[in-house]
Amino acid sequence: MLILAFVITASAEKRDVDFNAADGFALKGTLYSADKPAPGVLLLHQCNANRQIYDHLAAMLNTAGYNVLTFDFRGFGGKPSRTIQKPTAEQQKFMASDIDTALSFLKSKSTVNPSSPCPNRPFFDTARSEASSFEAAIT
Repeated sequence: MLILAFVITASAEKRDVDFNAADGFALKGTLYSADKPAPGVLLLHQCNANRQIYDHLAAMLNTAGYNVLTFDFRGFGGKPSRTIQKPTAEQQKFMASDIDTALSFLKSKSTVNPSSPCPNRPFFDTARSEASSFEAAIT
């Protein structure tokens, strides 16, 4: 018996990106671009990690047809040397602002179609309110 296996891979583009926060702070991310207009997904890492923890998940979502952006919160790029149990009020404000910046960056990409149907609630319609309530969620 001869069994042939074929692996189908999406022709996704994964690239490191830089974008500036509202206060000019340089943020680093990884963008997984879909090959046609599709919804976008923004993945946020925990306070004991960086964006690289989502490499596999981002690749899987991208293969499924989504545009995906992961980014490092301030002080978490490379290999984090510290763990923050509870961010300070100042860190929370920066995190919420950086989420808004990352979301705007993702929405600005030509392959991101925020009106594409999503199986759950529309992501872009709720992201701003989610980012605004971020501070309450971690206190």
